[in-house]
Amino acid sequence: MTGKKHYCSNCGQKSIPDVNLKYIISDFFDNYFYFDSKLIKSIGSLLVKPGNLSLEFLHGKRKSYLPPARLYVTLSVLFFFLITFSASLPFHHDPIEDTVETSFIYGDKKIAIAPEKYQELKNSNGLDVYIQDSLGVKEEFGVFIVNKMLAAQHDSKSFKEAVINQTSIFLLLFIPFMALIYKWTFSRNKYGYIKHMVFNIHFNSFVIILLILNKLALLFTDHYIRIILIMFLSLIYLFIALKKFYQRKWWVVAYKMVFLFFGYFVSACIFAFLIFFVSLVFY
Repeated sequence: MTGKKHYCSNCGQKSIPDVNLKYIISDFFDNYFYFDSKLIKSIGSLLVKPGNLSLEFLHGKRKSYLPPARLYVTLSVLFFFLITFSASLPFHHDPIEDTVETSFIYGDKKIAIAPEKYQELKNSNGLDVYIQDSLGVKEEFGVFIVNKMLAAQHDSKSFKEAVINQTSIFLLLFIPFMALIYKWTFSRNKYGYIKHMVFNIHFNSFVIILLILNKLALLFTDHYIRIILIMFLSLIYLFIALKKFYQRKWWVVAYKMVFLFFGYFVSACIFAFLIFFVSLVFY
């Protein structure tokens, strides 16, 4: 006695004799909860077992977890959504906004224009002339930069949105760049570039989880100590994850982390400058 075929013999896809509303709803919830369970399991492994998720993926145990890139993108989308959403809340308080300067330095000149004066010059198209004659910035590039800086200063909300958009793009470039530094730092492991990439994606996913938790807490109260806590937890987590993933002695990992910290610092400075400059130019 032969049973009913449930899967196509050619492609292996599940056979659907009749696509109806029941099937569509069932398929939606099956895929949704399947994705949801894989996301939860991936985050759980990422949080409590540093380095384990990367090893599981490289050893072929991938069915129960989200692929590294999908996990990172999912968490990034959630993080940037929280930034945008929290900024629109009436009770939201951003301590960074309190430190925004009303002036800035360009070259050896202090640039400052009152909001009313700036709006008047902008409406009359006289801002460039004012920058050249009154502020003493003569070169064309300098006028362009000062103009952009003033626009960002007097419309900080829109500029912050531009920075957020550019940050989301540059973070995707930051991971493969750091993977090169990892490959150089742990060259004796003979790992291929992709292995370093997978580890970096998972580590950055962990950092984003910390930033999400920080952002959620920031909706209700402000404490700069959270930034220090995030950095401390990230370093401890990185140490444990490196030791497990690269199978090196603790003192070797500690020694290698000095190079990695220098690489992160220099890379972060370069990328922060690029993010600010690109945001300013295309703002």
